[in-house]
Amino acid sequence: MESDEPETMESMLELYGDGEEIQRGKVVQGTVVNAVDGGWLIDVGYKCEGFLPAREWSHRVLVEDADEPQVDDKISVQVVSIRHGEEAQLTVSRWRSEFDRRWNELEHKLSESDVLTVRGIRKVKGGLMVESCGLEGFVPISHLAEEGRGVNPGKFVGEEFEAKLLERDKKKHRLVFSRRQIVEETLSSEREDFYANVSEGTVLDGEVSSIT
Repeated sequence: MESDEPETMESMLELYGDGEEIQRGKVVQGTVVNAVDGGWLIDVGYKCEGFLPAREWSHRVLVEDADEPQVDDKISVQVVSIRHGEEAQLTVSRWRSEFDRRWNELEHKLSESDVLTVRGIRKVKGGLMVESCGLEGFVPISHLAEEGRGVNPGKFVGEEFEAKLLERDKKKHRLVFSRRQIVEETLSSEREDFYANVSEGTVLDGEVSSIT
């Protein structure tokens, strides 16, 4: 009587897989094997190649992102959908994996300091778009300078400056920063130092800032 059991290790691996768990949300390393209509095929060591749609390569929240991949490029991707069985299908995303990596870098920096370095990238209605840790964020015009002082957001394009995080929402890919908090804290500290070191009769040099 013939056995229905697989007779070789190769046939067992083909039938049951190599034991590595592939599940939604997992980040895996892969190799680009082919460019196809609407995206790329990625070998991630699963029994079928993963499909990376073109729309899942990059996202507007990623600043200065990489060019589209070439065959044999090694990339990290996140599993976004999977169907097991004889007609197995795997869909992966490169930008989601990269977004998580950059967000984790941002969180790590925030664990060390509440002050981040940001770079102005473009002026928009209501403020300035900035970059920090490779992620796009926003500084409202009311938070670019000290309270009551007007400022042109365009002057900060291409410039780096320190800011504090006002709001972050990973699901909405939202980062809102404030330069004003840094400016006002610095001015407050300078005033305290000034009054601590000045006394009646001290002669100081000054500059006329306005005439009313």
